[in-house]
Amino acid sequence: MPPYVPPTVERLRERLAFTFETNPVTVSEVTIFGETTHVEERSYRAEALEIFEAGYYLLTGTTPQREGWVPRIFSKEEYEALIDECCGGDFVLKNQVTGWCCLTSSGGLELIIRGDQPLSSVILTLAHESGHARQHILNPAQSMAHSDTEIGAIREAEAFAFEVALVRALGEYTGANVSRFPDWPSVRSFIDRWTVSLRENIDDLTKEHDRGNHLLWLAVLIDPSLLELRRELEIHGILSSESLFRVHSRLVALSAVAIDSYVADLFEGSRDLENVIRGSISGRLDSSVPIEGFIAYDLRPVIVP
Repeated sequence: MPPYVPPTVERLRERLAFTFETNPVTVSEVTIFGETTHVEERSYRAEALEIFEAGYYLLTGTTPQREGWVPRIFSKEEYEALIDECCGGDFVLKNQVTGWCCLTSSGGLELIIRGDQPLSSVILTLAHESGHARQHILNPAQSMAHSDTEIGAIREAEAFAFEVALVRALGEYTGANVSRFPDWPSVRSFIDRWTVSLRENIDDLTKEHDRGNHLLWLAVLIDPSLLELRRELEIHGILSSESLFRVHSRLVALSAVAIDSYVADLFEGSRDLENVIRGSISGRLDSSVPIEGFIAYDLRPVIVP
């Protein structure tokens, strides 16, 4: 396997600027009119993978292929055919998810992404699902549990941490804004609703994504092995990509049999932290910043520590 050479700062800035300014559907069909009218595929797979793989390398120092898995982006038709072939046409996979980890094939572990979504969405989905792929390879025992468990919530915390760490690595490398967002009443209302939803879903095992996001905050604020990260958050109002990657690695390394007690300890110590979380996120409001970049698609890059 040849060594990976990351793109220059200038090239990656250009790729991100294209994504932020145009944000096309990653894989779509377009009708070409002429002497013979026909339909062609328009694909931005290369752009999505270049940005994603650059962020992955900046964060980890390696590539998905060297860690034992491959990201794959499918057209809508290809994706649906794959679900029919591999998973019996599973309704949830076909209609309710934008990507998933992972499919074991003769070539190894494959991360499956739908391409019929905006370029920024595909990059975020690649980043999130790659957090799952790393856990699947580094600590497969965690994969044995159902989603509606404490382990299921921890797996989502791992994926959120890796997703946002990768996005922040891109921002740190290029100077692009990936963590600040406009000081609008609608954004403040979103923060209020989101923090309340954390509290309301704390005991609902079926809400593994909400609980996973909450657990990510609690790990930073409570886990004694991550105390310096709480200090970093208190001083700067945000964690660096390196620090978030450390949280991801800490959670991935947890023994599956120890996770129930780990989660119980975090929730036991979570009283009165809602205002701390809300205040940290609100501190990133900036009246001079427009809705842009990844934030235009999804506020996850800014509601993680």
